[in-house]
Amino acid sequence: MRLGLPLLIFLLLLPSLLAIGCKKVENTTPRYNKSACLICNRMFHEKEAGKCLYCKGSGTCSFCQGKGTRLEGKKGASYETICSFCNGTGKCHYCESSGKCSTCKGTGHYVPIDQPDSNATLKDQNTKGNN
Repeated sequence: MRLGLPLLIFLLLLPSLLAIGCKKVENTTPRYNKSACLICNRMFHEKEAGKCLYCKGSGTCSFCQGKGTRLEGKKGASYETICSFCNGTGKCHYCESSGKCSTCKGTGHYVPIDQPDSNATLKDQNTKGNN
């Protein structure tokens, strides 16, 4: 039996391997930043967070490189058509040519969907005081 000796060694070392692998760690840090934007922080490094995922912060359509037209066709027969992604404007329609992430508005931080707009909150406070 050739597997007998390696198997025996493995079984003898298994308790010590488990003891090393199950060591309790006191300093537990989360694996991700809960306040980070779910879209742009996953795709870019933190230093580039806040940029639009599609145009990489340039504000131009990434499919036609801002020209508004694209070459379509096969091999030798190609023709120029209006870009179907930006409708010929040449601007990124995901970020509305701002170059900022549409989810976090360029901050790089998570913004909950149900978070009230700061201007709307101020308007509500002003109307409550007048009544």
